[in-house]
Amino acid sequence: MKRHKHSIYLGSLLPVLTVFAALSIALQPVFAQTDRECRNSPAPARPQQSAVLATPQGSAAADDQGYSIWKTAGSGYCDYNDHNLDINVDADPKDITDLTLIINAYDVDFTTPGCEGGPEVDKVYINDKEVGVLHGANDSWSTSTFSISSSLLQQGNNRVYIDTDATGTGCWCVGIGYAALRGKVGFQITEVTPQDNAEKVDWEQPNITATFSSAYDASTVNDQTFDLFYWGTSGKVMVSGTVEATSTTKATFKPSQPLKDGVYYVATVWSKPAAEGLGRSKWVKGPGGVDLQQGKTWAFWTMPDLTGNITVVPVQSVENVNLIVGKPSVIKVFIRWDKKSDVSPDWQAKAIDVDSLKVSYDGEGHSGYGIWADAPGVNIFTPAFGTKGAKETGIPRDNQAR
Repeated sequence: MKRHKHSIYLGSLLPVLTVFAALSIALQPVFAQTDRECRNSPAPARPQQSAVLATPQGSAAADDQGYSIWKTAGSGYCDYNDHNLDINVDADPKDITDLTLIINAYDVDFTTPGCEGGPEVDKVYINDKEVGVLHGANDSWSTSTFSISSSLLQQGNNRVYIDTDATGTGCWCVGIGYAALRGKVGFQITEVTPQDNAEKVDWEQPNITATFSSAYDASTVNDQTFDLFYWGTSGKVMVSGTVEATSTTKATFKPSQPLKDGVYYVATVWSKPAAEGLGRSKWVKGPGGVDLQQGKTWAFWTMPDLTGNITVVPVQSVENVNLIVGKPSVIKVFIRWDKKSDVSPDWQAKAIDVDSLKVSYDGEGHSGYGIWADAPGVNIFTPAFGTKGAKETGIPRDNQAR
């Protein structure tokens, strides 16, 4: 989501970081054959697109089983012409296993003749190699899955060709929703911390880690291939630090100094394609020297340091005077943190969102906004925020600290 310059909620301060949704593969309800798609009949109107078409396209996404997915959209129209679609694969095919080609198609009359020339036969090719025919039913979306060898792929564009009505009956059309390739990449990043778009991260112990699918070459994981930066008033500022091997598959970036509080940080683990694309000579490698083909960039906000910056004011009819016994009162909480003169204003937290407020009165905890004055002359309330501010507690979301 777009980072807004004047937001009052940390979550909306995060800049655009494309996160690709996992691709779901579903067979839509199948309906009975109701018509013939003969040459003299009008082509069906554009069908309702499958919900899976909303899945973003681009570089490989990862599904919840750890598979990478490369996808491209079709037109969605039931077309009598053949279909050509290009799928860009950013990994080396030799590193991909358990590979399938998935075609989401509309109105494939596979089992019912419906035409004097015979049933619908739509052949599927990838890079000029035939891999099978589409399956489906009349007037419905369905998916066809083909197990293929990675030797059929090339790094870069791969052409998927649908030979509509391959037997030449002149009767059949087919709509293509999308074409996708799904496979396991041998060496990849499986998890990072903090989570992408995380908020209120401890600036002293941010725990910046990357976990890989298999053991990595430790000599290639360092502050040149696993780095961290923020944006200063004069441009990008790289954070000094070291990278330590937490385990054979997990690496931790440890800043040399505590991070700045209330600041937006971006971490990157560099892959070969990303590094070479920017003229860099170093990237992460896995077992046997295999290059990391899909890197990772993620971001997080550190928690503003609220130590000594919280003021609690009890209010009855006027402020900052002794409370009246038995009369309901409320409290105002003023929370402030330091502005950083060396950090871009857009990369500094403008507000925080917290969940609850706990205050103490004469050592006993009270919570909520209807706090009563139990004794004359009492006007001291101490918020129990802890040493790192509102990381543990705060005020309700509909009553944000300002």
